[in-house]
Amino acid sequence: MFGSTLSHAGLKIELEVNRTIRAFGWFNRPSRTVFLNLDPALQTSPLMVGTREEHLISTMLHECVHAFIGIYSCNKLCCVIFRHPSQGGEGTEGHGPVWVDGYATVRKELAAHVPWAVENSLRRGVIGSMCDDLWQPSAEQVKRWELPEEIFGSPAGWGFARGDFREKVKKVHEKRRELHERDAPKQSAGKQALALSKVDEETKAGEIVKASFGLFSFFYNQLTSDK
Repeated sequence: MFGSTLSHAGLKIELEVNRTIRAFGWFNRPSRTVFLNLDPALQTSPLMVGTREEHLISTMLHECVHAFIGIYSCNKLCCVIFRHPSQGGEGTEGHGPVWVDGYATVRKELAAHVPWAVENSLRRGVIGSMCDDLWQPSAEQVKRWELPEEIFGSPAGWGFARGDFREKVKKVHEKRRELHERDAPKQSAGKQALALSKVDEETKAGEIVKASFGLFSFFYNQLTSDK
């Protein structure tokens, strides 16, 4: 999916238990490392889709797109000028059009090769980016990214053209909450049964690493291979 661009650039993937950062994963540009969080508390998050192993792979894909952009953008004047999402850039939190285009492409490719539902953080990413940078996807982008029109609506519907800053932010936050409520999957009895207790969560986290690393390594090799 990425050719050999990430492996040749020295990208590293690390698994860790981090209870401070409440995120499934993140990319650290200085060390060129994608971190995947194995904090057991995240196991029952309403944002987790599928098994822990499946979600790890989906998260890795999400973060690898951030890594590709972070490694290969030059950060010179040309990239700085076009950093804002309205200019096609990644924006403040990294989920602007350049990230969405990349993520939508590789996610579709992965989904075509696995029997399970690949976690889709695209819509939440776009909503968050709109909230942080106050931009509006074009009608063409809404269609191409398969965003729900009833949520994103038309540019005029977001009130970006006029009105004070406070009202704009309030409206975006309302849309963001609405999207979260629509997308957050219900906790099933089976998923609750997999919830890790605080007593043995360290042991369970270690077991998760061992059980998932073979599958994880296979998909990482697929993502970073020349094929």
